[in-house]
Amino acid sequence: MSLAPDAPPLAVIGGGIVGCALALALDHAGVPVVLLDQGPPPGPESDPRRGVALAPDVLAFLAGLEVDVPQTPYAHMTVWDHSGPAALHFSATEVGLPRLGAMVENDRLRWALTQTLHARGVPLRWGARVAQVRWPSLGVGPQLTLLDGETLPVALVCAADGGHSPLRGLAGIGVQDEPMHQRAVVTAVVTERPHEATAWQRFLPTGPLAFLPLDDDAEGRHRCSVVWSVDEDRARVLEALDDDAFCEALSEAFEYRLGAVLSAVPRAAFPLQQRHAERYAAPGLVLLGDAAHVVHPLAGQGVNLGLRDVMALVPTLGTGLRQGPKP
Repeated sequence: MSLAPDAPPLAVIGGGIVGCALALALDHAGVPVVLLDQGPPPGPESDPRRGVALAPDVLAFLAGLEVDVPQTPYAHMTVWDHSGPAALHFSATEVGLPRLGAMVENDRLRWALTQTLHARGVPLRWGARVAQVRWPSLGVGPQLTLLDGETLPVALVCAADGGHSPLRGLAGIGVQDEPMHQRAVVTAVVTERPHEATAWQRFLPTGPLAFLPLDDDAEGRHRCSVVWSVDEDRARVLEALDDDAFCEALSEAFEYRLGAVLSAVPRAAFPLQQRHAERYAAPGLVLLGDAAHVVHPLAGQGVNLGLRDVMALVPTLGTGLRQGPKP
């Protein structure tokens, strides 16, 4: 699919994982695209506390875009409840797959996407904040006005600018919010025993606790990424613990499945909520990723859903471009 040579580009607003993946997929499809983000360009540094478990279809999609990112595959998943010893075990071999998914550090994935975009010559506008939008009317397409006064005619605005999406607000699209009254405490830990290529999740009365596999470090120590969803009061207690007390509390909550938690990088915590846009599209605009839907980190579906938005949108845009505007 392609636009006329003199057609304005599609504008992707938001240079996170979903926005970068959309810009790359559109470029692969031959669609002129420009990516704008109000922040600085990402660097190669990575925070091991921020990772995502990507599903096989999403991993295949990224591979098709020629994105090479370090990843830790896992072939098993174990889920159990606080109320008894019974557990559910899932294995890739049971469903004829080489793996159930892979852990990828968010920063490394974003860096790989931006480097691939740069290599392909896709225009990346960092530090570009959209101040106003003239939405399409009378056959005239959208036009962005940036904070510095620059105007940019575009064919379509694709907003992947996060859960507090300014573009969604400029379009007057409301949201349905559902506060969770919980916080996610995240860290990366060293465990006594290896993770066995397994994603682990225990359901506690205050919320789920996940240990997700990371590669061993340079010293051969076994590592996992941890997401511990807890009530707000419990989160404040966990955040206030010293490192040794936190590792002990985490080991106990995880029932020492991988032995003791030996160390943890400094913790971070963020509030949990669910947010759903009342519409995903309006004239001249489409929402993707967290701009459209914010979900609980249970099962790590947030980034997967956002990338599946991209996987669904690009063929849909192809159909629209082939059919052309309606008379």
